[in-house]
Amino acid sequence: MQKISLKVNDSSFTSMANPNDPSITHYQFYIPCESLVDLPTEANPREQNMNTKVVKQIKETLRDPNKTYFEVLNRGLTITCSNLVKHTGEVTLTFTNSEDGLIDGGHTARSILEVQEEGINLSGKYVRAEVFTGLDFEKAVELAKTRNTNVAVKEYSIAELEGRFQFLKEAIKGKPFENRVGFKQNEDKEIEVKNLLQVMNVFNLERYDNMKQPTVSYVANSKPIDYFLEKPEPFHKLAQINPTVFDLHENIEKKWKKAYNSKKGAMYGKNKCAKAGETRQVLFGNDGDTIDYYVPSGLLLPVLASFRSLLEEHEGKYQWKVDPLVVLDEVLPELTSQIHSKLSVTGGNPNAVGKDSQLWLMLYMIVERQIMITK
Repeated sequence: MQKISLKVNDSSFTSMANPNDPSITHYQFYIPCESLVDLPTEANPREQNMNTKVVKQIKETLRDPNKTYFEVLNRGLTITCSNLVKHTGEVTLTFTNSEDGLIDGGHTARSILEVQEEGINLSGKYVRAEVFTGLDFEKAVELAKTRNTNVAVKEYSIAELEGRFQFLKEAIKGKPFENRVGFKQNEDKEIEVKNLLQVMNVFNLERYDNMKQPTVSYVANSKPIDYFLEKPEPFHKLAQINPTVFDLHENIEKKWKKAYNSKKGAMYGKNKCAKAGETRQVLFGNDGDTIDYYVPSGLLLPVLASFRSLLEEHEGKYQWKVDPLVVLDEVLPELTSQIHSKLSVTGGNPNAVGKDSQLWLMLYMIVERQIMITK
């Protein structure tokens, strides 16, 4: 439980009982900008990106002594809490639930706090606050959805707020990249949850078979988010297999150059897209696990997707027919050889490679054939 007191302009304070649910109360009042304090933001589906043009405009208005009508120009803050107590000149808010806090207006609040730190005189400037008490979890989430519409909130941020990615957090728990994954919009993380869904989607057995290939994971990389929101079950099944699709992705990326260069006359570093010599973090590897080349998703995803031929569903669960990491060492040179050939005829364009559904199918068939040889 957390209690926070806020200075308020008494004459602006209003409260309204909800006509449909008397347990819900809606408060409105003005807070002097010079006295605003930090508020909990866990309930906000969007992390604050403070480098946008909108934020710069907010700060300019705050700094301008001639603009004393900030509360008119700005949408203000929307807050949910368990309880509000009014005192003369201030209110005390009580936050007890995870869905409580500043659910909209995070950019505004942070802008005010940062301008405070600059020592700017904010006397006479106010920010409007709306506070809701008595909301249950579902109503609080719905309010967060509807209030975060002036700057589009990515659907996966809302899904995170609803707890729909808990299964994925559990699946990557203990993985070396766990702390590099962001589940909210604008989180300063190397890996977005959409990257995880993009990788998982190429193994979606309910959507793809040996003829229909998941090129959409490359061509429209946000589409897997829609697929997950429409039907999450295949993603849940994928989260339970071991080794994970992320282990497979990591190994492909690490072994890519050696496998590619094993073809006579092939030198991966000569491709412009390889960005040879640039040190970069292996996406799903350990912190500090680096390679000196780059594998664009237009090249890596078709290879990764070919291992879908090793996956099967048994009694409602996904499982590998054989260990994909063993098969990987056997087939990666041949797979990258096909990539090399395709790059050669496309002028080294990884985008053209990633869009070629026939190439995806060919790679799939190579891995499928390998199973038959092994058997």
